[in-house]
Amino acid sequence: MLHRKYLVLIAVLFSCNQPVQNNIPAQVDSLKPPVTKRAINAGLVCTETDIKNSDHPEDPDIVTSCTWGRFKFVKRGLADNKGRYSYEYNVYQVLENNKELEVTNSDIFNELLPELEKEINNQITQQVKEAKDEDDERIKYCLSNIEPRKYTMDEMQIFFDQIGNVVFMVDLGLGSACFAVNEFEAKVPIEKIEKFIKR
Repeated sequence: MLHRKYLVLIAVLFSCNQPVQNNIPAQVDSLKPPVTKRAINAGLVCTETDIKNSDHPEDPDIVTSCTWGRFKFVKRGLADNKGRYSYEYNVYQVLENNKELEVTNSDIFNELLPELEKEINNQITQQVKEAKDEDDERIKYCLSNIEPRKYTMDEMQIFFDQIGNVVFMVDLGLGSACFAVNEFEAKVPIEKIEKFIKR
């Protein structure tokens, strides 16, 4: 019969061989911001990352990055103390050495840009008109002084929806009291945008 001290030693050695270390990567991974990656079509890949904000942990900052051809579109969602999100947008050209050069929206497009701007503005004008015709008095009040006008590409923000439409958003500058109707979007299928892209 083995002496008691040897039985204890065997038990200790056995416990050391158990895969306790497998818990460590899980703990490390839990510290990383969650990332969702989706390939919307052959030419567009987007990733979405939630970044914890110490000022309001229940509403993380949301960073969406979409790469399409030679260009990268970054949308940063920042929550206020009421859980409402405002967004910052940046566009980058991806260079041959994988460095990124920030560019303007109009830098992306070729000489056919006025045609695209016209289509976008037609959509925005129609949406504002329909909103004004609604029965909601608050919406009518907020949009009462908004008149149709042409928005240039560099006044718009560009991002992508879940099915791959290119979304062009305009900010009417109405202020916090009219936050809900401050932005209007025009959507164009990505395949219709191809002819407008600078090569």
